[in-house]
Amino acid sequence: MIKPDVSLDKNAVNRIISRITARGYAIKDRVDIKLSKAQARAFYAEHEGKPFFDALIGFMTSGPVIALLLDGDDVIRGWRMMIGPTDSEAARQTAPLSLRALLGANLQYNAVHGSDSLDSAKRELTFFF
Repeated sequence: MIKPDVSLDKNAVNRIISRITARGYAIKDRVDIKLSKAQARAFYAEHEGKPFFDALIGFMTSGPVIALLLDGDDVIRGWRMMIGPTDSEAARQTAPLSLRALLGANLQYNAVHGSDSLDSAKRELTFFF
């Protein structure tokens, strides 16, 4: 998923899509949506009660997101490698060519989201598609 901090930047979105296809993955579907607070709370329900939850919901409802249905060999692990560590500042040190290092600002404004497991992917894909 492309987050609100970069979703309106056509160059950034094109860069992300180019990296996806260059890796050999196919984009099977795409949904552009501005999440409501209820939708964002449902999507990030696993984080409810954590100190950053309200800020996360505020950020994720601040603009549109682009949900992408990716297909390809080992796509969950591959996409996670492409996006890099959650914290964009850390990503610039440990994975400087990752999408979060290149396009993100910090831990919250980190450009993209990626499912961390098959179970998460199933739940998250059902949410959008």
